Amino acid sequence: MAHEIPNLNEFEGTVFLDQDDTLAPTAGGIEAIFAEVGDPTRLVSERQRQRIQSQELAAAQGTLVVPPYDIRDHLGPNPSFELEGEPYNLSEEDIIAIARRLREKNPDRLFPDARRSLGRLATRNLVPVILSYGDDFTQRLKASLNGLDEYPVEVVDELKGDYLKKRAIGPYLLVDDRSKHLPKRGGVLYNPSGKATTYDGPTIRSHDELWR
Repeated sequence: MAHEIPNLNEFEGTVFLDQDDTLAPTAGGIEAIFAEVGDPTRLVSERQRQRIQSQELAAAQGTLVVPPYDIRDHLGPNPSFELEGEPYNLSEEDIIAIARRLREKNPDRLFPDARRSLGRLATRNLVPVILSYGDDFTQRLKASLNGLDEYPVEVVDELKGDYLKKRAIGPYLLVDDRSKHLPKRGGVLYNPSGKATTYDGPTIRSHDELWR
């Protein structure tokens, strides 16, 4: 039997939120930056290569493997970014400036129900923490693209559920669209499509269900 969905009108603790596909769509973020400076399909190809490597390592080690995904790995070292040998002469600050311009062009990247939930958290003076895998620069860059600059970002290299059991002080809640990252207690699966899942913890199709 599924566990009861938490009520954020009454919750007292730390709220952790996954970013990709929980607060905003994954596609179109970092790729949009590459569309400003070069061919975004190269990045897609590179990310797919990393994904395959990660899956192979995970199968061999029987664990979650998160490859270091850093946009600077593809654009090259500061101050002369390059992609597969093609120089773009962009500094890290230049990349951030591009992200800000893209944000101005598309200010509504967040899912509408996620935006409403963030607003309700603000009325309760609760500041959520964005919990992500990868590297600090890229995750903060994505937060800037998604209009989440005001929130703290924590980047982890182990399963989020395991990290929270070690890190969190007091009650906590993690909302994530992938069940394997959730802790056994204190996790909520965001499943807007309502697709079948073996996860038996709290499941929501909208962030609105966390408020009642």
